[in-house]
Amino acid sequence: MNQDPSAPRSVLWWCLSAILIAASIFHFYAAGYGVYAGTTQRSIHWMFMSVPLFFMYGAKGARARGERPTVIDVLWAAVSFVSGFYILWTWEEKAVSVEEIETIDLVLGIAMIAVSLESARRAVSVFLPATASLFLLYAYFGPYMPGVFAHKGYTIERIVEHLYIVTEGIYGIPMGISATFIAVFVLFGAFLNSFGAGTFFVDLSYSLAGRFRGGPAKTAVVASALMGTISGSPVANVVTTGSFTIPLMIKTGYRARVAGAIEACASTGGMFTPPVMGAGAFIMAEYLQTNYGAVALSAAVPAFLFYLSLLLLVDAEAAKTGMKRIPVSELPPALKTLLGGAHHLVPLLAIIVFIVLGYSPMKTAFWAIMLVVVFSFVRNPQRPGLRHFLVALEDGARSVMPIAAACASAGIIVGVVSLTGLGNTLSIVLIQFAGGYLIVALVFTMLAALVLGCGVPPTAVYVIMAALAVPSLIKFGMLPVSAHFFVFYFGCVGAITPPVALASYAAAGISKSSPVETGAAAFRFGLIGFIIPFVFAYSPALLAVGSWPEIIQASVTAVFGVIFFCATIQGYLIYEIPLLSRLIFAVGAILLLKEGTWTDLAGLGVGGTAWAVVVMRKPTGGSLEAGPDSPRGFR
Repeated sequence: MNQDPSAPRSVLWWCLSAILIAASIFHFYAAGYGVYAGTTQRSIHWMFMSVPLFFMYGAKGARARGERPTVIDVLWAAVSFVSGFYILWTWEEKAVSVEEIETIDLVLGIAMIAVSLESARRAVSVFLPATASLFLLYAYFGPYMPGVFAHKGYTIERIVEHLYIVTEGIYGIPMGISATFIAVFVLFGAFLNSFGAGTFFVDLSYSLAGRFRGGPAKTAVVASALMGTISGSPVANVVTTGSFTIPLMIKTGYRARVAGAIEACASTGGMFTPPVMGAGAFIMAEYLQTNYGAVALSAAVPAFLFYLSLLLLVDAEAAKTGMKRIPVSELPPALKTLLGGAHHLVPLLAIIVFIVLGYSPMKTAFWAIMLVVVFSFVRNPQRPGLRHFLVALEDGARSVMPIAAACASAGIIVGVVSLTGLGNTLSIVLIQFAGGYLIVALVFTMLAALVLGCGVPPTAVYVIMAALAVPSLIKFGMLPVSAHFFVFYFGCVGAITPPVALASYAAAGISKSSPVETGAAAFRFGLIGFIIPFVFAYSPALLAVGSWPEIIQASVTAVFGVIFFCATIQGYLIYEIPLLSRLIFAVGAILLLKEGTWTDLAGLGVGGTAWAVVVMRKPTGGSLEAGPDSPRGFR
């Protein structure tokens, strides 16, 4: 929201705050004491989110606190409430009815579809509702579609019934996940922030990483990973942690575009980093019919490889630009910082323990929030007051609003896919177009996800691609978990993919650098994120699938592969690396990232040879203590 916290609140804004606080209390209660029936939970959730959304987001986006809503805004909010309340009041009767939908069902159903599209346009982007509208046209004009995409077509009544009355569209799986797991975990993140965890994560990262070469950048990586895994939004993470880390990086010598790029990559990586992984992991667990702990375990090694690559590239950048370390005297004491805020780590560790013990995600989040409150009272000498609770409750619900809007529009797309059988059609087309080659199918799936990611949040991209592309990939022989993680990853890294890299653009705004240059640098820093999905597509052992010897071998050799890859990209690994050695390192990285014992041994041998050449050369000025005259890094 674009608002000044010091601005006075009108009566309307106090009422909206009360609605948001009530929404968070509803979700917290449901998490602890049991959710309601599916449609009941989802319709109440959507009313809580959509009604205040039309007051807080105007026709041109988020509005300032003092800005008054228009008559149109009030009408949209009223339509949202009436159409939502109607389905809440009548869904049980509709569920057992075999009669055709009534006129009131049709009118309110069309109204709810319009509400879903308009809310997404205001709170997310015009791209998502435009895409959903195209799918609606496809459902109606099916007989006029070309070739295999033609279908019998559906009446407006049938489309509305499918998307509004039953839980296949707006109130489908995406809204269900938003109404349960996403809402309560976002609330958990809001409580952490309100009770001081955000500041602690930054201070702890600064105290631990600040003393090393390129310390501020490494601080950004660690802090953004910690915050990104619970924030659920790369852009939101950039705006929060980046407001501190980006100026600090620039102050210590990083170019503005590089500082913004590092923060954008680190914030994006939090989306696929356990234990929380934003929102997509909960939806993935639902699709895979498995528990959330299994999804988090599968995500562990790829997330580690991503951040290992980012840290190596950051370190090389600092060495090549001759960056000095920050004096220890200017850093917060690590032990004092850790002991002073260790209670903030307890809820995160508790999440892991609860998941291992088999708690449901909602129960896990419920008790994690309780631990945030309890330990804040026990450890914090300045006891949290009522204000901290109210701020956490309000901010939590406000953060869920755009996610819920995205899920509503994504639900329309998923509903049309299930109604028309478009998923099977696309599977046939993709298989034929790929000519039986999995790699071709993967490339086209990647491109589709990245194009969607230009204007659609990561969670919505994943939901759409899970319906459209995953069935095709599974038919090629991919394991379901590999197929789902493949589209999930590319749904996330779209935030740092030019030409529309939203996380990079947000970082450029803070660093006051060119969005285009910042996006290009972020793409290079995060390049491993575009390679890892292809690796686990062929080697599911990286997703903790298979025997432990296979998993360990794949993980260890992938670590060396990432190291060789970074040496290739930056031309630096302890010493500066000549072009020939970089090319040899590239071959070694490819061999190591490919599944197979013989290719692993060959990759280690090739990489070892390249390293031997580097050590024998030992270029002057290219050691660990590179001076200010060393060649520059990313430009």
